[in-house]
Amino acid sequence: MAHSLSSVTTHLLLWVSLTWVLLLSSYLCNSLPGIVNKCNEKCGPISITYPFYLKESCGFHGFRLGCSNSTPTLELNSETFTVLEISSDSISIDFPGSSCRFDSRDFEFKGNQFYGISIQNVIQLWDCEKNSSLCKLDCRGPDEENENVGCEGNSSCCYPLSDTSFWQPGDGFSVFDGFGCQGLSISSVSPGSKPELKLEWAVPGYSPGSVCSNNALSVNATTVAEGIRCVCEDGFLGDGFAEGIGCVKACRKNGRETYGEACHNRRNIKQRAVILAGILAFTAILAAVLTLYCQFRQSNKDDKQNPNPTDSSKIIAFRKLYRAQLFTYKELEVATKGFEESQRILLDDHGAVYAGELDDGSYVSIHKILHGSDQGLGRVLEKIDALSRISHKNIARLLGCCTDLGSPLVVFELPRNGTLKEHLQQEKGRGLDWLTRINILTKVASALAYLKFEISPPIYHQNLQSGNILLDYDYTAKIAGFGLELLGLASGSHLSLDKTDEFSIGGVMLEIITGLGPTGLAAMALVKIRDGRLYEMVDPFLLFQDPSFQREAMERVAGLAVRCLSVQEVDRPSMMEVAEELQKARTESMKARRESRLEETFSNSSLLQMVSMSPDSIYVPCVGSENGASAG
Repeated sequence: MAHSLSSVTTHLLLWVSLTWVLLLSSYLCNSLPGIVNKCNEKCGPISITYPFYLKESCGFHGFRLGCSNSTPTLELNSETFTVLEISSDSISIDFPGSSCRFDSRDFEFKGNQFYGISIQNVIQLWDCEKNSSLCKLDCRGPDEENENVGCEGNSSCCYPLSDTSFWQPGDGFSVFDGFGCQGLSISSVSPGSKPELKLEWAVPGYSPGSVCSNNALSVNATTVAEGIRCVCEDGFLGDGFAEGIGCVKACRKNGRETYGEACHNRRNIKQRAVILAGILAFTAILAAVLTLYCQFRQSNKDDKQNPNPTDSSKIIAFRKLYRAQLFTYKELEVATKGFEESQRILLDDHGAVYAGELDDGSYVSIHKILHGSDQGLGRVLEKIDALSRISHKNIARLLGCCTDLGSPLVVFELPRNGTLKEHLQQEKGRGLDWLTRINILTKVASALAYLKFEISPPIYHQNLQSGNILLDYDYTAKIAGFGLELLGLASGSHLSLDKTDEFSIGGVMLEIITGLGPTGLAAMALVKIRDGRLYEMVDPFLLFQDPSFQREAMERVAGLAVRCLSVQEVDRPSMMEVAEELQKARTESMKARRESRLEETFSNSSLLQMVSMSPDSIYVPCVGSENGASAG
């Protein structure tokens, strides 16, 4: 017993001493004074940031720029273009040809492994034969606000490349030749400025682990095949690349931007060093007694919390590899007031979700995950790690998790405007109009398509319902409540999950139309829709508004819901098709709303004109006229 006590005491003293050294080193460490470009390269007024470079040792292969007369240049297809701007996802070049229009053959570049034509570009097409199908109503051409561009012609057509109904990522501008267009021009950033073409850039994605730094996520490119970019996680600043600046801690302190260790709240370093030195001696004296007691308690606690030794080994391995924040059970218990029932916002077969507030004032949702086996726990931990690396504006950000009790507790951000379910049932807010509803649906479908088709391996939600769609104050949708306890990640046995989310979003579509909860809704609504009696199920809140601008889009969404809720999985559309159909319905609704407002404006102006032309109106005194009193 004495030998055991001596051994434990020695180990504890060594541990305390090591902890003391690490803490002191951390406190005495100099904070990063700022974020500096790796090679501090500039060409004229433009900073050359990684992965772009002028010198061979300062960037990534394929992003070499030239510098001539203080002007950066980029070479594409043996042609040299002037670089106007470099941003985190694109590089802008001075467009070839005149300031008005050019022939598609003047710029035949479609893309390569480093660059693609960005969907941010808006183009003006001239004298197209099929102008009616190509023109877009909700975009502005480059010349609408600029009378001095010098473009003369019969007709022009505005087309944003983000529409992708005719132009697809990877296409060149020659695709518009099929519409008989006689010329093109590129939208200027502002009236009078030079036309500029945005090229999306990305590095080859063959080894994202070696490209991105710690605290960075890899983001798939839109127009560059198999290309990625690195983006720092929230709370970090930099370019995200391992060979570039990387990602450093960023915060505001005393009204100024601060980086690195200076972001940690701490008092005077010398005072803390004295305090730590004092408690070190006291800790050493109590070490032997406390160690024996704690070992006894911990042994009992481990047996109770982690009865399965395989679970324990999985959790230990997960903690070593997991990059997001690891919360303690005590932190989450305090945040949820002891997981009080009043804090619970969702309870179903997948687990429970609680609302909470962390010490820093952040509002979070905390998911208590159920898993039925050792195999289930492994998949849960795998999916948590995958979700922690996702950055998408319509997916609730996974902030961290807690594994103190074996079954994970997962912490997500919590927007403060309630859930879609609460707004549809008017438990919160004053109701949602049709355009807000269709916009929420479109964003949710796009986010699910992103998880399924742009993430490798794909991620399935598996628990989509209106109660898991969270809303910001501007009604931006954020998906939460992932079915983490199921086979969330694609694997050899994922085929049965292939169209699960498509089925679920069909149910949400019916809720959007009817405003009713999901219980018993699907069967009843489907019968009405198939019998052509859709409007017997429409939410009365929508019917109180002018329904003329909703009918066509609402019928499109109802038909899509029927397809999604098909019993046969093969008959359901893919999530990509769902997103595209909802986008069309959203565009129809916006177009109908504009037309409705134009008709209302025209009607009001016509009424005023009729009143002014009425014979009776000549007997109405003119206010402010000197002869008004004697007009009769």
